[in-house]
Amino acid sequence: MLRVNARMSAAFGRASPRHQQLGCRAGPKPVEAPVKESVVTLVQAWVFIGVPAVALGGAMFIGASRWRPLVGYAILLVGFGGMVWHHAPSGAVFGLIVALLYAAGRGGSGERNVASQSATGLEAAEAAERHAG
Repeated sequence: MLRVNARMSAAFGRASPRHQQLGCRAGPKPVEAPVKESVVTLVQAWVFIGVPAVALGGAMFIGASRWRPLVGYAILLVGFGGMVWHHAPSGAVFGLIVALLYAAGRGGSGERNVASQSATGLEAAEAAERHAG
């Protein structure tokens, strides 16, 4: 009778009480997914990718230029990709920086006429007199 129960239990994928007592398990063993082990630690990722990308990308937004903010966005997006690859939550920091700079209008069409926007009221009046006279 024990053999019949063992065969039926094996056929239905569960162990009989006798097999459970002996520590046997019927059916295939579960396959564990391989764990991705990162060679780069969080501190190393920030030192080699994060800090240089934020420093260089942020420096590109200083000053008035058409191409520098675009280069800054490219640097920040590369930093975002590198940080997501090594430490996903740190990629959120880069995403936040890019979103804030984009929302502030850095590198957009608002910076095209930089010279006319930076003039004070007195300078603008003097420039208008020169053009009129």
